[in-house]
Amino acid sequence: MSAAEFLAWEAEQEDRYEFVDGQPRLMAGGTHAHHMIALNIAIGLRGRLAGPCNPLVERKLVTPQGNYRYPDVLVDCGKPTSRDLAADEPRVVFEVESPSNTTIDEMERMEDFQSISTIQQIVIVSQTKLRARIYTRDDAGWRAETIAGEQAALDLSALGCTLPLTEIYDRVEFEPPAANA
Repeated sequence: MSAAEFLAWEAEQEDRYEFVDGQPRLMAGGTHAHHMIALNIAIGLRGRLAGPCNPLVERKLVTPQGNYRYPDVLVDCGKPTSRDLAADEPRVVFEVESPSNTTIDEMERMEDFQSISTIQQIVIVSQTKLRARIYTRDDAGWRAETIAGEQAALDLSALGCTLPLTEIYDRVEFEPPAANA
């Protein structure tokens, strides 16, 4: 399937699909926690961003390889028109970890996000505990940092702001750990 064929086909679908290596991939529905975390990220960023940067939920990204991805939240600092289908200048991408994602899927998504030259940070947020991994692009490549706990905050240097984990997890209840049988 070509990219043009995918876009025409996607417009007629009820479900959301990504386009990876010439094939449509159905996106799994997220849990309540998944959706609350993504919403909290977007709301938390909205009041912190200035200028042209805006948080967007499930906005399409086009990679140099021609793949189309839908991160849970992204910050676009470009100047898209009202008819644009994809982010114009994505700067930061947020993904909420899902039990349904495989390690291979996560690695493919990371590679796609890292291949976009305007993306400066990628944040992977847990949906089971107060924890996030933040990947930041610098002159040496990508460096990773894990932050956790009620006092922790994401240092979103690409946006000039921080976002406390407690805001990201507002109204999210974690499942108690399973007892060993």
